[in-house]
Amino acid sequence: MRKLSFVFFAICILSCKHKPKYNPEAVKLNNLAVKLFMQSVDSNNKQNAINLLNKATAIDSNYFTAYWNKLSFQMGLKQYDNALITARRITVIRPNNAYVQAMVGNLLEIKGDSISSKPNFNASLLLYNKMLDTINVKDSRYKDVVFGKATDLIMLGKQSEANILLKQLYNSTTDTVYRQMYMQYIGKDRKTTIEGLMKPDTVSTSAK
Repeated sequence: MRKLSFVFFAICILSCKHKPKYNPEAVKLNNLAVKLFMQSVDSNNKQNAINLLNKATAIDSNYFTAYWNKLSFQMGLKQYDNALITARRITVIRPNNAYVQAMVGNLLEIKGDSISSKPNFNASLLLYNKMLDTINVKDSRYKDVVFGKATDLIMLGKQSEANILLKQLYNSTTDTVYRQMYMQYIGKDRKTTIEGLMKPDTVSTSAK
């Protein structure tokens, strides 16, 4: 059974249903890329899917969905240098996206640059805190936001604070999948968390 993570590496399939603001030709290329990547086992075909996304973003430079899928696919192929470029482009499109700020930090950590990663985790944490100031605890996104904050705290070396949040999340649900996910991070440090991010069996359910 594959692991779930809302903050780390995700093959997030965003296709078919798009807002009209995106270029139709770019949308078509994105959808073809998603289909090709998911149906392929050959790395060359998976790279061809990324090439299609490159064409999509060349047509529509603000096409968030195509960039997000490109980031996911690059992570899946462990193309971390390219993924970092893509993640940084996404922060230009969505500067207030806490998840993406954390992803830039994660990729810098993978590259061994813990100094440069810290501002991104701080920026992500600030955005999550702002969300928590306004979001209702009954909102379906609430637990994801708290989880995102907890993982940022881990990456900033604040494991004790992170563990408090993760244990609260664990005790707040009876869903075994979520409980398993929270338990995976309780007591983990930054190094162990990044090692988990690099495992190919880690997937996510959605993009924030």
